[in-house]
Amino acid sequence: MTQKLNPTQSDLSDDSPNINVMLSMAALVLTMLLVLILAGVALLLPPFNLLERLGGPSYAMLSAQSNAARSPDGRLTLILDPTDAGAEFGVALGNVPSESFRRGEGADWVLAAQEAVPTRLTLQSPVYTLETRGGLPERATVSLELPPTVSDMTRLDLYGRDETSGEWDFVASQPVDARTVVAELDAFPAQLALFSATSPSAPTVLVPVDVTTVLTNDVGNVATVVSPAGMQPTGTGELVGSLAAGVDPTASYRVMPVVRNFGDARALDVDTVTAILENDTLRATHVESIVNLAGGFGGGVC
Repeated sequence: MTQKLNPTQSDLSDDSPNINVMLSMAALVLTMLLVLILAGVALLLPPFNLLERLGGPSYAMLSAQSNAARSPDGRLTLILDPTDAGAEFGVALGNVPSESFRRGEGADWVLAAQEAVPTRLTLQSPVYTLETRGGLPERATVSLELPPTVSDMTRLDLYGRDETSGEWDFVASQPVDARTVVAELDAFPAQLALFSATSPSAPTVLVPVDVTTVLTNDVGNVATVVSPAGMQPTGTGELVGSLAAGVDPTASYRVMPVVRNFGDARALDVDTVTAILENDTLRATHVESIVNLAGGFGGGVC
């Protein structure tokens, strides 16, 4: 005869730990799932833009009716002429922060573009990217707002980087108000950015003045360095002579006396120079004499 068994209280209590473990595991799974969902959402958003990286840029298709596109930061706008909107033309605009560009961080092209910037140019805006597809229009207009960190646009110029040559080329632009510049493009550069240019260094104009001549004011006014002759080494390693006339140590040019082994170019004093070079004591005396002479001016020429 089969007997029906009813669970005792002790039997039920033995299952309670198993239920708690199952509940803990379920909570852990739900937490991990939530973390994965949040991580996935983060990867889809800037700066990761996973979908864009995997599937390529997202193009804004432009037409006569919808003829403008704007960069993600809202400062660069590309505008087409409605009568010349290209054929199924699309553009993907992007921007790389200036600090990231200076460090060479970001997309594959950033480091090469950063290294191609001429030394006289200093980046003053984000670097904007222009990727296109379809039939290109003959021209387009770009409008660029100055970043908040820039207050004076008079010293800024727009440059575009040619994708083929890799060089940054000047792009003619003009201000339309205190914060916006506009440029007409007849070609689409791979990148666009605003730069400030440092003034080229003034040329060095060195004027040698022979001991038999006199430096005139007209020549002195254009000189940046004046090198008067007249000093010559002696057999003791010291210097003798007097500098050419007309040289003013207080003038705007720099005075750098020249030391020669002759008073007359037709009679070189080779023996004295040879003796100085071959004798440690004479050579030390000669060096000290040159240092003392140069120290009283802006240097020396030997």
